[in-house]
Amino acid sequence: MKTTLITMTTALLLACGQAFAAYSPELQAKAEQGDAAAQYELVECYMYARGVKLDRQEAVKWCRKAAEQGYAPAQYRLSLWDALVEGVEMNEVESHKWCRKAAEQGYAPAQYMLGCDYHSGGPVEKNMQEAIRWWRMAAEQGNADAQREMRKVEKCEEIRKAAEQGDAEAQCELGKCYLRGEGVLQDSREAVKWYRKAAEQGYAPAQCNLGECYMYARGVKLDSQEAIRWWRAAAGQGNSWAEYNLGECYEEGIGVAVDMQEAVRRYRKAAEQGVDLAQYELGKCYWCGAGVEKDLIQAARWLCKALEQDDDIESWYIPDEIKEELRQAAEKGDAEAQAELRRLESRE
Repeated sequence: MKTTLITMTTALLLACGQAFAAYSPELQAKAEQGDAAAQYELVECYMYARGVKLDRQEAVKWCRKAAEQGYAPAQYRLSLWDALVEGVEMNEVESHKWCRKAAEQGYAPAQYMLGCDYHSGGPVEKNMQEAIRWWRMAAEQGNADAQREMRKVEKCEEIRKAAEQGDAEAQCELGKCYLRGEGVLQDSREAVKWYRKAAEQGYAPAQCNLGECYMYARGVKLDSQEAIRWWRAAAGQGNSWAEYNLGECYEEGIGVAVDMQEAVRRYRKAAEQGVDLAQYELGKCYWCGAGVEKDLIQAARWLCKALEQDDDIESWYIPDEIKEELRQAAEKGDAEAQAELRRLESRE
């Protein structure tokens, strides 16, 4: 059972939602007498050093004892530990087995996770109907994760109705659902099918997305020429991301000859529409004088615009050369440099 560790961690927290007592000899005695609930409480004690020395292997031992007695929270927790606890060896099939045991007892977190198994595949064959069945059971018990997945399913079905009637926007959105596996089983070929239907109607976002499928071999064979054809069609309608993608192609020589002036022209169109990646690339072009005359004030302007939108990308920064150039120009009374320097300093 392999879903993301973030989801698993959330699920494990749900499994631990009850209040647990600290370790005591009485609790140990009850557990040794076969009390499943006490055995499960010992799991917490040994796992988090509550009144006893931390011992994860001992925690696993008591969790397994409780699980083997049919205690649903323990069964579910045991199903997750192969990914979360060092030293626990459990294959996907065994993880799925314990998850199913808990789910069949009506334990909502396990029902949700079992639905995820059927959605993503791995220990079982992908089956959207089974995924929905388990998610629905968990959602009806108030499980927030399952409720979220059911909303995606319902939204996708509404989109499908419009898509099947020829609505290009809905066709594009349905393509996204299939590409991401949201509300449906992930299927890149099906995504391409719906993107193509919308693209052939002239819907620019679908043309851009279809181009990306061709460029990155998502559901179709890699074909940079076909990607560029669709991006040009989308860019001709003003699609900003298609302009950015074409800029990359001209800069890197992907499917076309390297042409930095054309790259700059495409980046500028996308940057002026607010695409942060294009703003950053345009700033770099001004900084290096690639395809455009070197202009550190313009470089600072576009780099700052990009960083104002997304400063979480570790590789993005304002080079010291630009900062020094701005300071020198600002000291000489250059109003543009003074404005950009204030903008830059406000970020530091």
